[in-house]
Amino acid sequence: MSAHRTVPRPYDSRVTSKTAALLTAILLPALALAEESDSSGSVAIFGGQKQLDSDDWGALERQRDLGFEASFGKEEPPIGGVLYMSSSSDSARVNGIKLYGSTFEMGLGAQLQRANEFGRIFAETGVCYVTASVRADAAGSSYSVSGSGFWFGAGFALTLREPVQLGLLYRQTIASGRSNNVSAEIGGSHIGLFLGFSFAGPERAARGLNERRAREPVEGPDPETPVETDPNFWSAPTEEKPPTPTDSTILRSGEGT
Repeated sequence: MSAHRTVPRPYDSRVTSKTAALLTAILLPALALAEESDSSGSVAIFGGQKQLDSDDWGALERQRDLGFEASFGKEEPPIGGVLYMSSSSDSARVNGIKLYGSTFEMGLGAQLQRANEFGRIFAETGVCYVTASVRADAAGSSYSVSGSGFWFGAGFALTLREPVQLGLLYRQTIASGRSNNVSAEIGGSHIGLFLGFSFAGPERAARGLNERRAREPVEGPDPETPVETDPNFWSAPTEEKPPTPTDSTILRSGEGT
């Protein structure tokens, strides 16, 4: 991180817990909205890498990235809300000193998507809040900054088996952090895979089920198999009855007596 004057600042771990609590407060009403009759949405777990500014982060510029994303909206128009939370971290040894770096992001925005039975594609953008910190073991000090900015991203997902989806996501966050005399670029590019689970409201789910049933083949005779033209082919077999005795047979049977 660049600085006009090095100002140690104790690392405040409560920042992460506060932002996580705020995200939860936003997420719960969003999931409740997704339960409306004509709505749909998805939740996903993300894993990949965050690339930070090399001038500010040096050996800590590439960090392991884990995150969570939820989207919700209606079928028409295909624009809904999206929110995400991600955390990245890494460590490195520089000049014999072990350094630890981490960032935390949360964002809220809008998502445009198209979906069918095979999967979905989407593009999204919004605003974000980012915190970042660096800690050095030898010096026993840490520095942390925070700031707001904006983000945009895109991705696609393939339906493995409803409601499970596997996809690829790219997201770019642009944010600068400042605290006292310490400043740094704390946004970055995220890329990785996500495992998602889609859901739909009652009306949307019922309509999807009817559409799938309509596409199923109707059972019946093979069209290439010749059809029997005998009119009695499909008639049920009848039992043969013994002949009814007649007067002539009764007289003939009495002649021998």
